[in-house]
Amino acid sequence: MPVALLFPGQGSQHPAMFAGMEHTPEVDQLMERARDMGCDLRAVLATGDAALLTQTQFAQPALFIASVVVGARVVRSLDVCVVAGHSVGELAAAVVAGFFSLEDGLSLVIERGRLMAAMATGSMAALIGVELAQVEEWCTAVAPDLGHVVVANDNAPGQIVVSGTAAALKELYRIAQAGGARRIVELSVGGAFHSPLMHEAARQFAMRIEAMPMATPSLPLVANYSGDVVSGVEEFRQCLTQQMEHRVQWTQSVRCIAGLGATMAVECGPGKVLSSLVHRTDPSLKCVQVPSIVAAADFLAQHRGVAVD
Repeated sequence: MPVALLFPGQGSQHPAMFAGMEHTPEVDQLMERARDMGCDLRAVLATGDAALLTQTQFAQPALFIASVVVGARVVRSLDVCVVAGHSVGELAAAVVAGFFSLEDGLSLVIERGRLMAAMATGSMAALIGVELAQVEEWCTAVAPDLGHVVVANDNAPGQIVVSGTAAALKELYRIAQAGGARRIVELSVGGAFHSPLMHEAARQFAMRIEAMPMATPSLPLVANYSGDVVSGVEEFRQCLTQQMEHRVQWTQSVRCIAGLGATMAVECGPGKVLSSLVHRTDPSLKCVQVPSIVAAADFLAQHRGVAVD
């Protein structure tokens, strides 16, 4: 049974996300390296403060570590045909695919979190019960003098995330409510991610990506920026460079994954956000959540029929 490995994005983190694996060799080593790089996640997690963990500079590397250690366990035992990650999850997917090393991925995600945390202008919201073309029209209808507002995530049919300045979002909410949006959910994030307001952070991140050594991957990866498979190193550099200030094409990514023959999607890391989005987009894909190393062992024991060995 061909399997797709999926890696969650910011918002899936929570204080108990390392329960049962906080002292495993993989997590220990990555936590130590993160501290050496100036990001003391152990101290943040020890507070038990969910609000502190929500801060971008902590949430992103914490998610990366929690997700990549699970993905590394699972990929060795299953018939994995493709990997993908949502926003910051794309870095975990890239490590599992083989584009760059675990340590290089950790350094990239720490830098990404810092850069995005520094871009504190604006916010984001999810619009429920609407379609992409409709939301694009609403964004265009917002007066330019109110600032940017764009589609940040095409998450699934009926769920579109927008990103922009406070004034532009306020006007968009008014237009969306009048236009029939079923629900508007303001997101607890530190900036207008995947929008032009991330341009300076994206510019600086691009320099890091260009300097990062990369290798031809052993697995196909579906990129957020294109919603399609990337296999070449230079193509992936371009997609990763563009990702921070452009739309996450998740609906198209899921359709691409299904088109590659995957019949099961395994969400590696905390939460079940991606499983929900996959179900909305293509209900034929069986979704499984594997939030920890302990859960990975149980999952692999129960699914020996899809294993490679």
